[in-house]
Amino acid sequence: MWWTMILMGAVAPVTAPAPVQRLSDAQIAQVLDEAAAKREAAEAAAIRPKRDIQGEIGVEVGTGGYRGVYGSAFFPFGDEGGVMLSGSTQDYGRRYR
Repeated sequence: MWWTMILMGAVAPVTAPAPVQRLSDAQIAQVLDEAAAKREAAEAAAIRPKRDIQGEIGVEVGTGGYRGVYGSAFFPFGDEGGVMLSGSTQDYGRRYR
């Protein structure tokens, strides 16, 4: 019986639950309108990515006779068009035999 008294002493007192706060119909409508505006802005940004010029260049070098230069670039036009240009050159130079 002594163990039940110890357990009963360790129990925290029961407190009343916190009062519930509810939003009015006008506040609910305002929150929903703000969420819809944020969603539309995010969708518009996702559909229209930035259309900048993109590309790469590279250089290759060799010991005793190898060179190379290459590059490519993409140029966007309008909403859906674009042109891709690329080129390269190599010069094997002199070779030791």
